[in-house]
Amino acid sequence: MIVRLAEPRDVPRIHGLLRAAFGDTMLPYSVYQAEESAIHLGEVIARSADDDRFWVLDEAGDVAGFHEARIDGRHGFLSFIALAPERRGSGLGSLLLEHFESSCASRGCGSAGLHVVRSETSAFGWYLRRGYREVRASYSLRMALPEIEGGDRCEVDAARLEAALREERRRGFSKVTCDCDGAPVVVGLIAGSSCRLLEHLGVPLRRACSCAAALFGSSRSILIATGQSELPADLPIVGHQHIASLEKRL
Repeated sequence: MIVRLAEPRDVPRIHGLLRAAFGDTMLPYSVYQAEESAIHLGEVIARSADDDRFWVLDEAGDVAGFHEARIDGRHGFLSFIALAPERRGSGLGSLLLEHFESSCASRGCGSAGLHVVRSETSAFGWYLRRGYREVRASYSLRMALPEIEGGDRCEVDAARLEAALREERRRGFSKVTCDCDGAPVVVGLIAGSSCRLLEHLGVPLRRACSCAAALFGSSRSILIATGQSELPADLPIVGHQHIASLEKRL
């Protein structure tokens, strides 16, 4: 049993583990909900040697689990950790977590962090028992895009939008910058049916939602927004998650 850097040949297995572990929880809020996101996964893994993002647990040539992490020398962030369903409860998750923390420490990080869905009580408790502590909480939202009033003036360059749509068809997602009455709003396009607010600095959430609705409300069904401090009562929320941000000093 070894932990090694992921290779392009591991993409189908990692993509399958990712969807099996998080398909009902985190993936509906992420780009990995798109089947074509395996292309993006392959692109990330192809450059993993540069930033150590994906590591796999190799058991005699079979990928039993993986973790994805970003380590910048000051702080490490664990994006995903997953095991094959039949290997859960075997202690291999602890092995992967220890590998992540050791990688952080060896690169000079003073802390490690991650996000976990609060309703996933087993995972939440597992991290707490390993020394992680909650430092903040936020909400991820899924909203009915056609039900959001698109009143704000919002424009997007036609050529850039067409390029973004082509990229979305190729790899499952893309993004485009819109002009919301003079302010930039970056909207992610996912799986041909969803949008996600990626950046709206200086633009209130409701206004950014209105901008997205003005452009995409007639062609897409879902708008995703993450990192919200509260559940807005005046938006058509069809699903949400309470996200705990956890950290551990190394």
